[in-house]
Amino acid sequence: NYSPHTDAFPESELELEHVFGYRGLNSRDAVCVTASGKLVYPASRVCVVHDLSLNRQHFFLRHTKAVMCLAGHPNGRVIASG
Repeated sequence: NYSPHTDAFPESELELEHVFGYRGLNSRDAVCVTASGKLVYPASRVCVVHDLSLNRQHFFLRHTKAVMCLAGHPNGRVIASG
């Protein structure tokens, strides 16, 4: 069946599965290790929590600009990003 051209976007959603890379340019103290041994690092506007033992990643996606630094609490349970 023919459907005429339309400027409407198709109904779809994208989901981030894995981040390849690390933003180190102009970053300071940009890698932290959690109490459970997971790495936390920025990749542009995304903060990646990488469980190396399972090779799984979780993401914090609410930054509107590139993440320039991370700071970890000494207990390893809280990480601040900005």
